[in-house]
Amino acid sequence: MLQKNRCSIIMVAYFVFAIPTFAQADSPTNSIQKSDISGTIRSCYFSKLYGAAAENNMDAYSLGGILNVKTAPFLGGFIVGVSFFTANDLGTHGNNPKNVDTTLMGIASSINALGQAYIQYEILTACWCAPATR
Repeated sequence: MLQKNRCSIIMVAYFVFAIPTFAQADSPTNSIQKSDISGTIRSCYFSKLYGAAAENNMDAYSLGGILNVKTAPFLGGFIVGVSFFTANDLGTHGNNPKNVDTTLMGIASSINALGQAYIQYEILTACWCAPATR
């Protein structure tokens, strides 16, 4: 009988103290407002000069970048992130496809892609131990 009462007290304490902790997590709306946004811009020029009449010299230019968005934790530790990648020639590819080097992005004038999308769950642990003594 005594053990049943202890178990009930422990369960009540859990629901009184632990559940409200989860309820205090940020909402998805607040999480979006507190998102971390970062990115990079890159420029690349690539040229092949053959110096022979039989081979066409080739070149390519690309301006591109990455845009990353990562939400703040919400609903007890969920994080959502996405990354978008882009590369554009800005009209610098010339009229003759034989003179365009396809190393950077092929013959297309731009490449755009959703490079990654993920859902992450963070488990935060609290240490209830006494601090170490020296």
